[in-house]
Amino acid sequence: MHNSLTSRYDERGNGIGQCFFGIDGKPKGNSSGIACVTWRYNERGNKLEEALFGVDGKPTIPRNDFAATQRFSYTDDGDTLIAATYLDERGEMIPIEVEVQAIVPNSVATKAGLMPGDRLLSYASVEIQSTQQFIYLVGRPAETPRTIVYRRGENVLTVDIPPGRVGVQIHNIPAKRPIEGELPAH
Repeated sequence: MHNSLTSRYDERGNGIGQCFFGIDGKPKGNSSGIACVTWRYNERGNKLEEALFGVDGKPTIPRNDFAATQRFSYTDDGDTLIAATYLDERGEMIPIEVEVQAIVPNSVATKAGLMPGDRLLSYASVEIQSTQQFIYLVGRPAETPRTIVYRRGENVLTVDIPPGRVGVQIHNIPAKRPIEGELPAH
């Protein structure tokens, strides 16, 4: 079976589009169900957006993922990634939580009692909305301890840690949404 892949690039050599086609020349989904991917960049060449499309040309969420589009924000100088926003196939924002996947042994996280599965809610009084944002906030210079608010199961906990690297491996996951008609917990 012969399939083809078509890629497009901008004047700087950044990939701006990639589509998969079957032998009949029609769009064909890859193993994740994606037929086309597009990318947009800022004037500095930093990725601003990645959008995924199905064989019907409409935004789609790939298997084993949760977003059809990712948008990225940078510092004013355009060099440092500070946040990401995730959109569903209708273009609506998906609330994100940052989950701890693993703890580096003998790290600040170990001493603070963080554990895999904990959800990081805020750092230094800033609500955490993506791994990119957490990494940016942790990397900002500070002299005083920082407070991390996190959720473990149904419990919300707080711990103060020194500024700098925390020692966690983290990833973005969709936030739990209340069941329709159910009031969110307070």
